[in-house]
This record gives sequence, structure tokens and C-alpha cells, in this order.
Amino acid sequence: MPIPFIAHLINLSPVFYEKYVFTNIQKYILLIILFYLLKKCFSGTNNKADRRFNGSVFLITGGTSGIVRSCSDSWTIDYINDLRARTNNHMIFAETCNLSSLYSIRQFATKWIDNIPPRRLDMLLKMVLNYIGEEMLGSYGFGIPSKRISFITSLEIRISNYKRPDEFPNNVRCYVVDPGFVRSHMTLRFLSFGSLWGLLLYIIMWPLWYIVLKSCKQGAQSLLYCIMSSECGTGQGGKLIVKCSMRDISTKKYINSDISSNLWKITETYIMDVEKKEAIKRNILKKKHKLPESFIFPIESTSSQSVKAIHDTFRFGLKSSELNINSHHDLEIFLRRWKHEEHESKMELLNRIFGISELVRRKMELKIIDSEFRPIIFGNSSNIHHDILTGNDSSIDIDEIFLGDEDCFVDFHILNDSFYSIIIQA
Repeated sequence: MPIPFIAHLINLSPVFYEKYVFTNIQKYILLIILFYLLKKCFSGTNNKADRRFNGSVFLITGGTSGIVRSCSDSWTIDYINDLRARTNNHMIFAETCNLSSLYSIRQFATKWIDNIPPRRLDMLLKMVLNYIGEEMLGSYGFGIPSKRISFITSLEIRISNYKRPDEFPNNVRCYVVDPGFVRSHMTLRFLSFGSLWGLLLYIIMWPLWYIVLKSCKQGAQSLLYCIMSSECGTGQGGKLIVKCSMRDISTKKYINSDISSNLWKITETYIMDVEKKEAIKRNILKKKHKLPESFIFPIESTSSQSVKAIHDTFRFGLKSSELNINSHHDLEIFLRRWKHEEHESKMELLNRIFGISELVRRKMELKIIDSEFRPIIFGNSSNIHHDILTGNDSSIDIDEIFLGDEDCFVDFHILNDSFYSIIIQA
């Protein structure tokens, strides 16, 4: 044994070694084994299922806290650009849906359903605490067969009884996932009571929380099992998933149809009342400040507001929708038409060289740039990033010719030649 040999070298007596050293080592080994067993017991089961989701679409509510991931970068534009660069995927875009506003949920869901071409949705993960918001998004928003949704068993029964128009079997299943007690930011706030003294107590008791509570990765194992397991994709749903295994919901109040119906009626009434109040406030705001219709009520479109150019490209081909010109100045009309035709020819050339993905990438970036804040001191002209994406970084702009005060005749060719002569001299 190496330890007795080392003890002999440093002239330790066998009595001292057996009485102190060996006894302490036994205690430490027992404590380490006990710590490992407790941690293993509270950590739960790991997910062993695996599945590829290429081209799948997931909608997650409450995905920026808890067991999913930390909150995304507050600078959304920079975050999306970095995400495109890391994944080499230029089809990434951002959309807005505020779960605390029923009007925002209705807008988002309506655009999703009425989108052309139709959007696919493979899975809806509801993990947010806002009951009314996620209930409206899940039931009304995405056309689930029955609106009378309250508990998962009632929803599963109604989905199973739903008959599709094409008479094919229904492929929608619902499950409840219990991740257990997770050591997340929400748990920290709950255990600390939102106070500094509670936070200090949490730090002191952190070794206990480390053993008893799961990490975010361990808490997500049951959720990953529900997503990836082949058992959840077949058979009947309406079950509870705990520790990567399916169990039947045995509590009677969760499968009571009367409670489900009453809860849905209350929820439906509350949603209608809140939507009416929000509509009244919007109308009052519109009349008070005399805001345009498009400011309060967004303009109707055949695609999502955040990615309008993408679906218009797929729908109308390489050419955009009809150019609307709202001006009474002949020079401005001429310039707008000229720039529009020039832009269409450039887009057609890019499509021949790089394919349609280049058009989609440029139009998504243009949509993001248009939403950027631009101080009024800079005027109404576009920034250099916008000019590069549209191919107008070396062309003449309307703001450089027409300021709105000219009443005399303007010779376009003379101004154009003078503008390019300035560029050549520079």
C-alpha cells in the first residue's frame, strides 16, 4: 500500500496511522459516496432518445428563462447577425409577440395562420407563467380543433375526436412534462423571496440547494425525452412525463370535465372583456392624437410583418409587388420608377449568380435596417448600409436633388452629370 509506505518514510508509528489517518480517510470516503448518491438521486434520469429535426419549426413560450436558455441579446439586430454568421444560415429572422398583450397575440397568430405560403408548426412548447397569454396563443392562435381547452386530458380527448377534412388520422398529441425542482433564476427568486436577506440565506445554503435541486440541463432531460422519443410520437397522448418516463394522470381534478368547462368559460369571458377594453383604448388614442390608421392598426399583408419581403419574393417571383407612387412631382415620379426598375434588374442578376437565398438575405436585412432608430437631424435619407444592400451606394438620391422647395424646372441630366463629376473628382 502506498500510504503505509509513505507513513513509514516520514517515521509515523502504525498506531498513529491506524488511529488517525485511516479513520479520517474512511470518513471522507463515506461522505463522498453519500454526496454522490444523494446528487445522483436528485438529478433524475438522463434522456437517451435521439432524433433529427432538420427543417422543423418549434414555437416556445417562456424559452428565455428557466430550463431552456438564458435571455437573448437585448440588441436583437446584432444578435440575429451573429447567429447567422455562427450557423451560416441566412434564413433566420425575428418576429414580435408580446404575451402580455392579447392584441399582439391575435396579430401574431393571425399573420401566422393567414401567411402565404402556409407556415408549418411541428411543436408548441408552453413554459410561460402567463396563463391567459399562452392559453390564447395555443387555442385560438393556431387553429387547434376545439377552443374548449383547459387541461391536457380534456384537450387530448377533443383532439382525438376531431375529424380532419381529408379523413386522415389526427397526428396531434399533447403531453405534460414535469422537470422537477430546477436550480434556475426563477427558483432563486422564489427561495430568496425577492429580498437581499433571502439572497444571503440562499448563498449560505447553496451546498444544500446544489444537492437537492437539479441543474437546468438536468431539468431539461424530461422535456428532451418528450420531444425526441418515438413513444411520444405514436399512440395516445394526454399523459404525464416524469424522469423520462410516461405516466397516467391519476389526480381526479385534472380529468374532471366540469372543472375544465368552467375554467374555460371563465377564461373565454375574461379574454373577451380585455380585448374590448384594449380596442376602446386604441380608438381613443387614435382620435386624441389623430394618428394614421397604419400606426395603430398595421397594414394588412399576405405575409408576416417582420419578413414581408421573403414571402412576397416567393409569391410574386423575382419582381416585387406593384410599385405605389404617392407624389405629384414629375421628377420624383421619374426617379422612383427609374430606381425601381434598376433595383429589379439587380435582383434578377443576383438570383442568377447566387440563387434566391441571396435575395431573401438582402430583403431580411433591409427589413431590420428599416426598423432602426435614425435621428431626425440626419434627415430622411437612408444610411450607407441600406444603400449597399439596395445597390444605390454610388447612385444619385432623391434627397440630393429635390428638397421640396423648388418650383422651377429641373434638368435631370445636368444634375446627374454634375453629381457623377463630383464623385469622379473625389
